[in-house]
Amino acid sequence: MLDALKRDLKQLIADARCEEVFLRLKEEILKSNNCDLYDDLILLENRYWEAQRAGNLNLIDFKEKGLTFSNVGHALLWLINRIAENDLHERLRLQMALHVALPPFHAFTCDRFGQRDRFEEFYFNHLSDKIQLFYLYGDARQEHGSLFKRLGYTLGGFLENWQNGAYDSGIKVKFLDKKLEVRSLPTLYQMEVRKFLFANFFKTLPVINHILRLTLLDLLAEGSELQHYGPNDLVFVLLTMDAANWNKDITPLVLETFIQEFLKVALPESAPTFFFFFGVEYGKGQSDKKTEVHTAISQRRQGGEALEPLEPVAAADITEWFSRYRSFLVPPGLTPDDMRRVWFGEADPLDMLDIQPVLRQIIDLHNKGLVLRPSPSP
Repeated sequence: MLDALKRDLKQLIADARCEEVFLRLKEEILKSNNCDLYDDLILLENRYWEAQRAGNLNLIDFKEKGLTFSNVGHALLWLINRIAENDLHERLRLQMALHVALPPFHAFTCDRFGQRDRFEEFYFNHLSDKIQLFYLYGDARQEHGSLFKRLGYTLGGFLENWQNGAYDSGIKVKFLDKKLEVRSLPTLYQMEVRKFLFANFFKTLPVINHILRLTLLDLLAEGSELQHYGPNDLVFVLLTMDAANWNKDITPLVLETFIQEFLKVALPESAPTFFFFFGVEYGKGQSDKKTEVHTAISQRRQGGEALEPLEPVAAADITEWFSRYRSFLVPPGLTPDDMRRVWFGEADPLDMLDIQPVLRQIIDLHNKGLVLRPSPSP
């Protein structure tokens, strides 16, 4: 929080708003007793106003006045860099002591409860399976990647007990996300996936004529990053394609072949659990593609689980998100629904692509210690 405050003060200096910096340092930030920085500030402010007065009376020329202001700016930067917690006003120290940072990935926790519950139900019904498969499809504006990460953060325990600081569950979670290029042959698709996976765990790739003989088990070989992962750790892999790359006659067969040749292996008990998500993104209004994808997955999903298709988010679910973080993100006098209207207006439903940047901005403002007190829209 102190670092964020320093960044804000430095930005004010860059915007030539030194008078505002002086005011905030005196009235809000620095204590006035037994504080050398406060004494330095008073002398520096006095020099600033003397130059301002002399310039207005034409007692110094414009160049000299500008040089003085430049020197004052540099001195302010020096002073700001040296502010420590002991230099802060008592009110600000108390505020910092009570301030709880919200991890940025909590922006992923809006809606998607159906997909989360189905994922967790499948996982807990297959706890002994070291390799689990899921199918994820929907409108391209609904942020497949963030749902994929939310599921990993949830299962890894990262969303727990955050009110007491950065929570370490002791579980490692690795995320790999790739949108594959268009390939004309199933073999080339498999080669692309293998190259992607091995490049993320090894410093050098296997030779091309050998890579198609490798399986997931080979990812655990000597020299792999995965040698530092244990049986409770998790590896999440998301492989997506656009609807333009989807072919109802070819794509399911390609996935079946990849699953049978690369994933149908027995991993040791010491290995982490792997979660493979196969995703398809289609555009708004492409109901034919949605139907094709749903039918293909229902008929040929190779023992995996198909999550509910991603759809736009209802306004009520955004209100629910604010309600869960009410004590941190909803100022006194406002309700969670007020905050939803402040930030999103009356739109209903909304695309996740439009929602998450705003939620990340709200979390960032909170983490910087800035007060979120907008007036609700009429």
